[in-house]
Amino acid sequence: VYKRQQVLVEAVFTDDQGQRYVNQKFLAAYGNLKLPEANITKTINAVEDGYNITLTSDAFAAHVQLYLTHSHARFSDNFLHLFPNKEITIFCRTNLSLEKFENQLMIMHL
Repeated sequence: VYKRQQVLVEAVFTDDQGQRYVNQKFLAAYGNLKLPEANITKTINAVEDGYNITLTSDAFAAHVQLYLTHSHARFSDNFLHLFPNKEITIFCRTNLSLEKFENQLMIMHL
């Protein structure tokens, strides 16, 4: 049995052209959520104009945020929900070296 503080409702619709639309809502206010401890792991791969960051988590992680501590960068997605054992890959456009990028990349979540 789940309590309101532990529930995320997700609705997914697909139109005739195959475009997916997703809406997600918690049943409780953010301050009242009782979320599991999540351990997020990352893999960074250099690609043209930046890096692909692949994230996985052992538990649900809400509002995952990526940022760099000392540099500006553009992420293809941010403030997302990461479900257990599902990979998400995010592209980051930057001209930082791999070492600087790895040192500055921070990942936070609720």
